[in-house]
Amino acid sequence: MRLFSYHLLRDNPPSDYYGIAKLCCALCKYTLQQFKVSGLHPPAIRGAHATLFTWPLPEFFHKGSQIQHFLGAELFEKYSALAVGRRRQTLNNR
Repeated sequence: MRLFSYHLLRDNPPSDYYGIAKLCCALCKYTLQQFKVSGLHPPAIRGAHATLFTWPLPEFFHKGSQIQHFLGAELFEKYSALAVGRRRQTLNNR
């Protein structure tokens, strides 16, 4: 996810595949699937495990426009109405 975030923040096209030995966590897999649905081309993954971890949002959610793709139009509108400090608190569930 960090490599994907790196490329998105720099407007570089992400690679089709990143060689990673471990399976993705469920939240990374879901995030990548949401980008595919919205027309972006995330890297392919070999699979995912079902273990959930405390998961910080990727950097591009805070600095890029990709959060609108992830949340969808209706939810993004509600998110945008929140004050900036509350947005981060809501997304990071702190």
